[in-house]
Amino acid sequence: MFLPVYRSDHSPTMLAGLGTLGLEILEQCDCKLDAVLVPDSDKTLLKALRYSIRSIFPHVKIIVSEDL
Repeated sequence: MFLPVYRSDHSPTMLAGLGTLGLEILEQCDCKLDAVLVPDSDKTLLKALRYSIRSIFPHVKIIVSEDL
């Protein structure tokens, strides 16, 4: 799964929404993920997804990809 670049702010609402995105990814994939690719241009998205996904399924790798 690849997530497109999305610039975010650091408000509590935005962080909660990004964490919810991680939970939605898990729900959509029935937790059969090996890894999730996240662009390195949005560190807030990376941190929120890493926390939400790895807190539930620590075996899922979060791979940071460079923008082209």
